[in-house]
Amino acid sequence: MDSKSGESHARPSIGLISLLCLVIGNMIGTGVYVSSGYSLADLKDARYVLLVWLIAGIHAMCGAVAYAAAARRLPVSGGEYAMLSRWVHPAIGFLAAWISVIAGFAAPIALSGKLLGVYLLKSIDLSQLSFVSADRTTLELCTATAVILIATGLHAVRLGWNATANNAVVAIKLLGLLVFIIWGLSHLITKGESGVMGTGASESSALQLLWGILASLYFTTLCYTGFNASIYLAGSLTHPSEKSIIPHGPTKRCVDSPFDSTGDLATHPVIGRSMVWACLIVTGLYLVLNTIFLYSIPAQKIVEAGESFVGTVARQIGGTFLERLMNWVIILSTATSVLAMTITGPQVLLQLARDYRIGSQGWGESPGATHAALVLQASITLLFVWSTSIRGVATYLGLTLTVCGALAIASLIIAACRRRSSLPALTPLEMACSSVYVLGAIALICAGYWLVPREFLASAVTFGAGILLYVVAKLYRLRRIPRT
Repeated sequence: MDSKSGESHARPSIGLISLLCLVIGNMIGTGVYVSSGYSLADLKDARYVLLVWLIAGIHAMCGAVAYAAAARRLPVSGGEYAMLSRWVHPAIGFLAAWISVIAGFAAPIALSGKLLGVYLLKSIDLSQLSFVSADRTTLELCTATAVILIATGLHAVRLGWNATANNAVVAIKLLGLLVFIIWGLSHLITKGESGVMGTGASESSALQLLWGILASLYFTTLCYTGFNASIYLAGSLTHPSEKSIIPHGPTKRCVDSPFDSTGDLATHPVIGRSMVWACLIVTGLYLVLNTIFLYSIPAQKIVEAGESFVGTVARQIGGTFLERLMNWVIILSTATSVLAMTITGPQVLLQLARDYRIGSQGWGESPGATHAALVLQASITLLFVWSTSIRGVATYLGLTLTVCGALAIASLIIAACRRRSSLPALTPLEMACSSVYVLGAIALICAGYWLVPREFLASAVTFGAGILLYVVAKLYRLRRIPRT
């Protein structure tokens, strides 16, 4: 790159590889290792389970294209919060920030940390550690706490260090999965199973099968959550551009908004590319992994093994060695989730501080603000670690985040289609992908109302609490930026 091009298209502080690892680390958590067992129990045929994974992957890829379109039109950090604040109303944006902080990052980090503690202690023979006197549950919680604090410390010291650590862990994890895939495919060639329970889906009516696919699709889609992780860093990866699609001067918005213009800035293209490429990679990986999971041992054994069926599959394919390998792959999956979400989570809080002028002028850009956001996120996360169980909160998280994502992309469509909007119109591909993503999310939300009414109610209560918090914030005057 020559000096002239470097002035207008500065190299991003985080490259495509690091962003890919960030998004992949957010996406590949523990869901892929447990979801297929539940789906197979309902659908009774591995072919339909794989179809569910494919549909969920297509939905995520549509979402990635839609979020990439949003990033091009709004080069600021903060994700759904920034989008909804500027394109709908500050109150809705504040609500999105509340949801992101609680359900988008703090709770998932806590769950990943707790699962990491469970699997890590399973890999250690505690009887050999005579100095350890605490019970296993306490040790798991302490392990989760230590991992979260370490990830927070890495980011507080230097973002690049945390990104480098995340890249290394993701690379090791993918290498372990590659070993499992090669071993598993060679096993399938000679000893593959039918993947069908009893007479399979023929026992069910067409309506029951459709309902089962929808229910499985709802849960499986949650495994793709995190595909939009890099958009939370959009404001950190902008560059001045003479051809910016963001108009010069105050930006026209759907409603009067207290937010400043982004000026002649454009989000670096690496943001959109990282989301789309990560979705393609993860979708392909999920399909291959689940083919091995579902066809390596009899379907009945998968259902009977429950959440630990991956260990049963690994032991069947490669004995104790492969079982231990997959155990550590799962540990690394949870570790990358903690590392990746620790990077992206504070960006929502920082954008909130900038927009509402929390603290002194320029405080939102200072290292002190970053450290404060990290401490706040870590505090909320540790509260989840020590006060909640793993089971029961996962479905609530997925439902809540689905609502938030649907609102964000719907706001993009509405803002870009308004007659007086200063935003450029969506391209046919962007419009198609955005529409598919929103319609798919609506279907999943409706399914959640019927399938998981408790979690649906909990999600509604969370949104209600966020609205109440916004009203309180206005009453106490969080020094909002004056309207222009």
